[in-house]
Amino acid sequence: VLKDIELQPCGTYLQEHAGDNKQRYVYAELPEGVKGFYFSANWCPPCRAFTPQLAEVYRLLRKREPGFEIIFVSSDR
Repeated sequence: VLKDIELQPCGTYLQEHAGDNKQRYVYAELPEGVKGFYFSANWCPPCRAFTPQLAEVYRLLRKREPGFEIIFVSSDR
């Protein structure tokens, strides 16, 4: 279902693949591994409190499991 979905390049994935010079990032092109979706919004106080905690756990998980990726889905306008 998601294979043709275009992702907005940002975050750690873009930093790690900065030399790719790609114009498009498609879900199907992400490396094999565990992928999670994080739905959040800046206007949401619980989200703003949770996001830094998630970022720290993400950094720890990426050290142990390089194929782990979180896809941020914004509810902001």
